[in-house]
Amino acid sequence: MSDSRKTLDPNLRRTLQMMEGEHPKTPSSYEVTNHFPGVEVLYHYDLDCIGLVTPPELFLSGEQVTFGREHPFFMSLTEPLSQGRTLKDPCVSRNQLQLRWMAGLGCFEISVPSRARRPVCTLRGEPDDSGLVQPVMERISGKRLVYPGEIITVGDRAIFMLTYRPFVGNLDRMGMIGEELCMWHVRWNIRTSARFRRPVLIYGETGTGKELAARALHACSERGTRPMQVVNCAALPENLVESILFGHNKGAFTGAEGDRPGHFRAADRSSIFLDEIGELPMGTQQRLLRTLQENTVTPVGSVQEIEVDARCIAATNRDLAQEVNAGRFRADLYYRIAAHRLSMPPLRERRGDIPRLFVHFLREQRNEYQELSRLWRPVDAFQPPIPMSFFAELLVDPWLGNVRQLQNVVESTAQVNLRKGRFVLPTWRMSAVQPSGPVPIVPNNPTVEPEPAAFQTEDTFDGPYDMVLQRIVEHLNVSRSTLRRLLSPKEVSMLHHKTQAGALEDAVQHGVELVSNNLAQILERHGYNQTHVANELELSRTTLIRVMRILGFTRARDLSAQDIQAALMVSQGDHNQAARALRVSARGLRLRRSELNI
Repeated sequence: MSDSRKTLDPNLRRTLQMMEGEHPKTPSSYEVTNHFPGVEVLYHYDLDCIGLVTPPELFLSGEQVTFGREHPFFMSLTEPLSQGRTLKDPCVSRNQLQLRWMAGLGCFEISVPSRARRPVCTLRGEPDDSGLVQPVMERISGKRLVYPGEIITVGDRAIFMLTYRPFVGNLDRMGMIGEELCMWHVRWNIRTSARFRRPVLIYGETGTGKELAARALHACSERGTRPMQVVNCAALPENLVESILFGHNKGAFTGAEGDRPGHFRAADRSSIFLDEIGELPMGTQQRLLRTLQENTVTPVGSVQEIEVDARCIAATNRDLAQEVNAGRFRADLYYRIAAHRLSMPPLRERRGDIPRLFVHFLREQRNEYQELSRLWRPVDAFQPPIPMSFFAELLVDPWLGNVRQLQNVVESTAQVNLRKGRFVLPTWRMSAVQPSGPVPIVPNNPTVEPEPAAFQTEDTFDGPYDMVLQRIVEHLNVSRSTLRRLLSPKEVSMLHHKTQAGALEDAVQHGVELVSNNLAQILERHGYNQTHVANELELSRTTLIRVMRILGFTRARDLSAQDIQAALMVSQGDHNQAARALRVSARGLRLRRSELNI
């Protein structure tokens, strides 16, 4: 055993021995078959903990495993020699939840102790009135069976994903970020396809990383020492496409002042990547077919065929079989380029990789902009640098733009956080929905008023604050951290004085009224757009809606036809004015009118 391993936790040492014994670093080992139950960290206040997993043997005994601030150890898949880490979160109980792997049922049994400090919930996505998918948390109490793939939250402190998949630690990731099983299938297909010479067709939605897969395939092949030629077929001018691909001779057309070899000849004894191949004109498709069949090219303006040895890797986000049936793509070319097929999974099918990708891209931004280093400093565990609600939204979004869209979100996150102070939520989800209210403007140097001692921890209310604030929490059915965002420090101090005077019930009632008034002002300021309000308060939209219902606020979906018609009559048909009178967003009112055919 090497000296570097003597200091590792015993569980991690056994894990490394298992990894080396069962998964040797050979090409064939990409087809991994041994599956292990496990837990992966999808959110933690320390961003370096995101992506850590439990050792593979942890659940194999069938006994209960306790999860808390000090247990179990989590390890890195990409850095297996690193020391194992626990959550080390002072706001999480030592016995927060217990998990047992039920091998006969293929699921986990989860138990939540009654004295756990944080509620444990399952996380799923649910569309709201505007069609935007919002995080929804369902609390777990007692015992329940949960299946691999389920996402579990621990208060607003941590997010876990239950897994049952191969434990792959020492294999090459081929430059692609992702540990989901579908990504390892991609890598295995790349490794095996690279051993052949015939064309490869890569399918995938826009932004799924088709070019990254093509580069990995080329690098794994015997041609990998030579540069790959990359051609975006959708960007080729129609009158120059054949010249660009196959080359031309001097004088072949106006402006051809010299010979040009073309991409295929430049890719001789290498690979050529034809991105968006479905965009090629029909005439060019015929010439491409001959090139692939005969391994020759004929430059424009020449009758002489020139031999080339270029392997074609094509990519498309279209269904080429349907394109063939519609007469827009040649059937013979389709069967020629689809000798090997590779499908890139959309981001929504690999949700466990979303936090890992986000942190990877954000780390690249941090390397360029040092101001973002503050997001990595877990010096104050009571206030995480990035709130968990933001990662919950990342996990439930449909990601129609896939990884490219996620990169844009990271760019937006970096842009609005190039300053000191609290984390600023980017308005990235508004790109999918037309906002009906004013977009919140974040000051360049926001000032944060110091909070009373009672609000400097999310776990307990101390001293004279405890009783009145706990009663308000119970009345509103919210967490202590949520109440902290709905009451100012001055208002908390005022409630404290009322409690000292012995007017507990008056203090509770007055506190609820203060919360209601504060929320009403915020709603009005944002045009009653619930998403904007939730972002300002750093709440999930589900929590905001629950508080609104308890406090008696009207939502657009609760309006009757008579309410809407009366408001329209008073506003003389002005839709926006009617929305303000009803205290709902203009967009929500428009959707409700459509439902009621008004």
